[in-house]
Amino acid sequence: MKRLVAMVVGLGAAALVSMARGGHELPIYPSFYPHEIEIRSLAPAQAAQALAEGRTIARPHWQRELSERDFAGRGYVPQALTHGTLECDDKEASAAFYRDVLGLEIAGGGRLSVYIKHAATPWYIVVLPIPRRKKFLSPANRFTLTLASAGEVEAAHRELRGAKGVTELAALEKSDGCASFLFADLNRNWWEVAA
Repeated sequence: MKRLVAMVVGLGAAALVSMARGGHELPIYPSFYPHEIEIRSLAPAQAAQALAEGRTIARPHWQRELSERDFAGRGYVPQALTHGTLECDDKEASAAFYRDVLGLEIAGGGRLSVYIKHAATPWYIVVLPIPRRKKFLSPANRFTLTLASAGEVEAAHRELRGAKGVTELAALEKSDGCASFLFADLNRNWWEVAA
């Protein structure tokens, strides 16, 4: 039995390694989450229409394929990070917090999820409701919001101190003209604000 499990795990790992670049040659990527049924890959004309309708997640995330020179000695060449994922308890409350408190843009989503992003970037975070969550991320697993100056970070710390939906707020840390702090949102997901 142990040998069969080891073989299945080994084959699964080999399949994942062989699929690492699969689909990265397309300019538009379909997404799939087990809780959503629709999977779509758009032709360039359809992608233009989706962008015109405000579906910014249809935008390509990079301008050129990265080369081995960019990652010399690593043994792999990552091609793109299109999104991250956070779990939430309530999609609507989470969207309101990310939009109204953090100032992020709602960039789309499905029936169950919402996509959030900064207006100036193509990268987004999928916020996916998960009922009865048992495990929560630690502060080591966080997204970072980068501000222009240490003064802006200090102002953000003061503002978040009384913000609805902030469940934990760490102390402001300052060093060598830089400032940062951590906080947990209403879903106990961790964020860092830094400059």
